[in-house]
Amino acid sequence: MARNAWTFLKEVHNCKVASPADRAKLCGLFAELYESLPDEALEASKALTVFTELWAWYAISGEQGSLAYYEGLTRETAALTASYLKRRGGERAADMYMLGVHDYESIYDYRSYPEEWVSDTRRVDMFIGDNSVNLLLLIRRLLEDNQPEIIAVMGSNMI
Repeated sequence: MARNAWTFLKEVHNCKVASPADRAKLCGLFAELYESLPDEALEASKALTVFTELWAWYAISGEQGSLAYYEGLTRETAALTASYLKRRGGERAADMYMLGVHDYESIYDYRSYPEEWVSDTRRVDMFIGDNSVNLLLLIRRLLEDNQPEIIAVMGSNMI
């Protein structure tokens, strides 16, 4: 269902996380936004960049494991996301996010990653699983706190 950014954000705000059905609906909304974001929106909005990173971190961890997320992460984007987590999600969330950040590009074959790196991402996956509700609330708060910026950047683009 296509809707403007304001309507979409209102729907996100009204979505609770008390039950698995509520969480599934919120995840569906986040996935819709993630898939609909034009590149220029990411270039114009740090909030939307952090949203895409937090959502990808959360979603990829559940589907493939966070190692798959970290392989494509740049240090600049990691620093931006960790900074937000420190401000809004707490030191522990930021530390766990940064735990999986390594120099994956330096090793051509993923089967050659040091066991420490693989172990780190397993710990991240456990953290995400154990804190899934809090992470969904954190992502929702990011969108709510930056509503004017997101509406301005998204303009007439439909979600």
